[in-house]
Amino acid sequence: MLLTNGADACNVFFKVGSSATLGTTTALTGNILALTSITLNTGASIIGRALAQTGAVTLDTNVIQRSLCSAPPSTPVTVRSFTATRSTGSVLLKWRTASEVELVGYNVYGQVHGKRVKLNRRLIAGKGTAGAAYAFRYRAPSGQKAPTRFWLQVVNLDGSRTWHGVAMTSRRINS
Repeated sequence: MLLTNGADACNVFFKVGSSATLGTTTALTGNILALTSITLNTGASIIGRALAQTGAVTLDTNVIQRSLCSAPPSTPVTVRSFTATRSTGSVLLKWRTASEVELVGYNVYGQVHGKRVKLNRRLIAGKGTAGAAYAFRYRAPSGQKAPTRFWLQVVNLDGSRTWHGVAMTSRRINS
Protein backbone atom coordinates (compact mmCIF):
# COMPACT_ATOMS: atom_id res chain seq x y z
CA MET A 1 0.00 0.00 0.00
CA LEU A 2 1.32 3.43 -0.91
CA LEU A 3 0.01 6.48 0.99
CA THR A 4 0.02 9.64 -1.13
CA ASN A 5 -1.13 13.28 -0.97
CA GLY A 6 -0.66 13.57 2.80
CA ALA A 7 -2.57 10.39 3.68
CA ASP A 8 -2.02 9.34 7.30
CA ALA A 9 -1.50 5.67 8.22
CA CYS A 10 -3.52 6.32 11.37
CA ASN A 11 -6.58 6.77 9.15
CA VAL A 12 -6.17 3.41 7.38
CA PHE A 13 -8.50 0.69 8.65
CA PHE A 14 -8.63 -3.00 7.76
CA LYS A 15 -12.08 -4.34 8.65
CA VAL A 16 -12.10 -8.14 9.04
CA GLY A 17 -15.43 -10.01 9.17
CA SER A 18 -14.03 -12.79 11.38
CA SER A 19 -10.50 -13.27 12.79
CA ALA A 20 -7.22 -11.74 11.63
CA THR A 21 -3.70 -13.18 11.87
CA LEU A 22 -0.43 -11.39 11.11
CA GLY A 23 2.32 -13.81 10.11
CA THR A 24 5.75 -14.04 11.72
CA THR A 25 7.74 -10.76 11.36
CA THR A 26 4.95 -9.09 9.36
CA ALA A 27 4.96 -5.28 9.56
CA LEU A 28 1.58 -3.55 9.18
CA THR A 29 0.79 0.14 9.12
CA GLY A 30 -2.83 0.93 9.92
CA ASN A 31 -5.60 -0.28 12.20
CA ILE A 32 -7.14 -3.76 12.28
CA LEU A 33 -10.83 -3.99 13.21
CA ALA A 34 -11.76 -7.67 13.57
CA LEU A 35 -15.16 -9.04 14.48
CA THR A 36 -13.79 -12.02 16.41
CA SER A 37 -10.08 -12.05 17.31
CA ILE A 38 -6.62 -10.92 16.24
CA THR A 39 -3.39 -12.95 16.51
CA LEU A 40 0.06 -11.46 15.96
CA ASN A 41 2.61 -14.22 15.41
CA THR A 42 6.18 -13.86 16.71
CA GLY A 43 7.84 -10.59 15.74
CA ALA A 44 4.86 -9.08 13.90
CA SER A 45 4.54 -5.32 14.37
CA ILE A 46 1.86 -2.69 13.89
CA ILE A 47 1.98 1.08 13.62
CA GLY A 48 -1.66 1.64 14.51
CA ARG A 49 -4.12 -0.42 16.53
CA ALA A 50 -5.44 -3.98 16.80
CA LEU A 51 -9.09 -4.02 17.98
CA ALA A 52 -11.17 -7.19 18.32
CA GLN A 53 -14.91 -6.79 18.94
CA THR A 54 -15.86 -10.11 20.58
CA GLY A 55 -12.59 -12.00 21.15
CA ALA A 56 -8.99 -11.57 22.23
CA VAL A 57 -5.97 -9.85 20.76
CA THR A 58 -3.14 -12.38 21.19
CA LEU A 59 0.46 -11.15 21.13
CA ASP A 60 3.78 -13.02 20.97
CA THR A 61 6.87 -10.80 21.20
CA ASN A 62 5.27 -7.97 19.21
CA VAL A 63 5.55 -4.20 18.93
CA ILE A 64 2.42 -2.07 18.56
CA GLN A 65 3.15 1.62 18.13
CA ARG A 66 0.36 4.15 18.33
CA SER A 67 2.41 7.22 19.21
CA LEU A 68 2.48 8.36 15.58
CA CYS A 69 -1.30 8.64 15.53
CA SER A 70 -3.04 11.75 16.73
CA ALA A 71 -5.38 11.53 19.70
CA PRO A 72 -9.05 10.83 18.94
CA PRO A 73 -11.47 13.75 19.09
CA SER A 74 -12.77 14.57 22.57
CA THR A 75 -16.39 13.93 21.53
CA PRO A 76 -16.43 11.12 18.98
CA VAL A 77 -20.23 10.78 18.97
CA THR A 78 -22.89 13.43 19.41
CA VAL A 79 -26.31 11.93 20.21
CA ARG A 80 -29.05 14.32 19.09
CA SER A 81 -32.03 12.41 20.53
CA PHE A 82 -32.80 9.20 22.45
CA THR A 83 -36.41 8.13 23.06
CA ALA A 84 -38.34 5.12 24.38
CA THR A 85 -41.89 4.37 23.21
CA ARG A 86 -43.89 1.52 24.68
CA SER A 87 -46.30 -0.69 22.79
CA THR A 88 -47.96 -3.99 23.61
CA GLY A 89 -45.26 -6.34 24.83
CA SER A 90 -42.25 -4.25 23.80
CA VAL A 91 -40.39 -0.96 23.95
CA LEU A 92 -39.07 0.75 20.83
CA LEU A 93 -35.88 2.72 21.44
CA LYS A 94 -34.81 5.24 18.81
CA TRP A 95 -31.81 7.53 18.63
CA ARG A 96 -30.30 9.92 16.14
CA THR A 97 -26.74 11.18 16.00
CA ALA A 98 -25.40 14.51 14.80
CA SER A 99 -21.90 13.07 14.32
CA GLU A 100 -20.07 9.74 14.56
CA VAL A 101 -16.27 9.76 14.60
CA GLU A 102 -14.08 6.80 15.66
CA LEU A 103 -17.19 4.81 16.64
CA VAL A 104 -17.55 1.04 16.92
CA GLY A 105 -21.20 0.87 17.97
CA TYR A 106 -23.87 1.01 20.66
CA ASN A 107 -25.25 -1.01 23.57
CA VAL A 108 -28.71 -0.43 25.04
CA TYR A 109 -29.24 -0.78 28.79
CA GLY A 110 -32.40 -0.83 30.85
CA GLN A 111 -32.99 -0.59 34.59
CA VAL A 112 -33.93 -4.02 35.93
CA HIS A 113 -34.31 -4.49 39.70
CA GLY A 114 -32.43 -1.23 40.31
CA LYS A 115 -29.41 -2.12 38.11
CA ARG A 116 -28.37 -1.24 34.56
CA VAL A 117 -28.65 -4.39 32.46
CA LYS A 118 -27.49 -4.74 28.84
CA LEU A 119 -30.50 -5.51 26.64
CA ASN A 120 -28.95 -6.15 23.21
CA ARG A 121 -27.14 -9.44 22.59
CA ARG A 122 -24.73 -8.07 19.96
CA LEU A 123 -23.18 -4.67 19.61
CA ILE A 124 -25.30 -2.42 17.38
CA ALA A 125 -22.82 -1.33 14.71
CA GLY A 126 -22.30 2.37 14.13
CA LYS A 127 -22.98 3.81 10.68
CA GLY A 128 -20.18 6.40 10.79
CA THR A 129 -22.27 9.14 9.20
CA ALA A 130 -23.66 12.44 10.39
CA GLY A 131 -27.37 12.35 11.10
CA ALA A 132 -27.59 8.55 11.39
CA ALA A 133 -30.83 7.08 12.76
CA TYR A 134 -31.16 3.86 14.79
CA ALA A 135 -33.96 1.76 16.26
CA PHE A 136 -33.91 -1.16 18.69
CA ARG A 137 -36.99 -3.06 19.88
CA TYR A 138 -36.79 -4.73 23.29
CA ARG A 139 -39.19 -7.50 24.23
CA ALA A 140 -39.09 -8.56 27.88
CA PRO A 141 -38.75 -12.32 28.53
CA SER A 142 -42.02 -14.11 29.21
CA GLY A 143 -43.34 -13.35 32.68
CA GLN A 144 -41.07 -10.34 33.21
CA LYS A 145 -41.85 -6.65 32.98
CA ALA A 146 -40.01 -4.39 30.57
CA PRO A 147 -37.89 -1.63 32.11
CA THR A 148 -39.12 1.95 32.06
CA ARG A 149 -35.66 3.62 32.13
CA PHE A 150 -33.07 3.18 29.34
CA TRP A 151 -29.52 4.32 28.60
CA LEU A 152 -27.41 4.27 25.48
CA GLN A 153 -23.75 3.25 25.76
CA VAL A 154 -21.44 4.46 22.98
CA VAL A 155 -18.44 2.19 22.31
CA ASN A 156 -15.60 4.18 20.78
CA LEU A 157 -12.79 2.90 18.58
CA ASP A 158 -10.20 3.47 21.31
CA GLY A 159 -12.19 1.21 23.68
CA SER A 160 -13.65 4.02 25.77
CA ARG A 161 -17.37 4.07 26.50
CA THR A 162 -19.71 6.97 27.17
CA TRP A 163 -23.31 7.05 28.40
CA HIS A 164 -26.32 8.90 26.99
CA GLY A 165 -29.81 8.95 28.40
CA VAL A 166 -31.98 8.43 30.32
CA ALA A 167 -34.98 7.71 28.09
CA MET A 168 -38.14 6.78 29.96
CA THR A 169 -41.48 5.20 29.18
CA SER A 170 -44.51 6.31 31.19
CA ARG A 171 -45.03 2.94 32.96
CA ARG A 172 -43.92 -0.67 32.93
CA ILE A 173 -45.53 -2.99 30.42
CA ASN A 174 -46.00 -6.75 30.45
CA SER A 175 -44.57 -8.90 27.68
